[in-house]
Amino acid sequence: LTPSTLERTSRGPTQSAVSSLSTEIGKLAHKAMEQWSYREEVKVMLEKFLKDAGRWIPEEFQGRSAEIMSEVQDILKTFARSEAYAELRGATILGREVPFMMPWPNHAESPPTIMEGRIDLLYEKDGGLWVADYKTDRVAEADIPDRMELYRPQAEAYTKAVRQSFGRSPAGFKLIFLRLGTSVQVNV
Repeated sequence: LTPSTLERTSRGPTQSAVSSLSTEIGKLAHKAMEQWSYREEVKVMLEKFLKDAGRWIPEEFQGRSAEIMSEVQDILKTFARSEAYAELRGATILGREVPFMMPWPNHAESPPTIMEGRIDLLYEKDGGLWVADYKTDRVAEADIPDRMELYRPQAEAYTKAVRQSFGRSPAGFKLIFLRLGTSVQVNV
């Protein structure tokens, strides 16, 4: 079981998992954020991204690599100008793509379930431990409350994993909408 599975369950049937252009853009943006240093100048990080990005694009999308890389650059530039980015520049990054596994409650008649996933970002800010997940959704500001509800199961799973691993409750969970440069706290 994965946190993404919980999201799909909460919103009902979805499209096939077949890779699409928007999926590849999201994957590439996540890969860039996995390598990103908030201490470096944005220009330096964008140059590093451009140098590395070609090898991260799957073969079936190589013909559209310029389009993909351009869109991801736009996403990263928007994020780099945001208050959410400024917050992370002042934070201590503890981990990126942090793997976890933990028992997950299920129905009594079902066999035991293991939840596994990767937390995009763990950081400390003002003495608090924060859990964050990057989102590349095309979303309008007005739709953020609905997205917060959509991602609530993921927030709950990640928060539980951090609580079990660190032995302390996180200060909170944030969704970071990279395209908007907006960070929102999901109460769990």
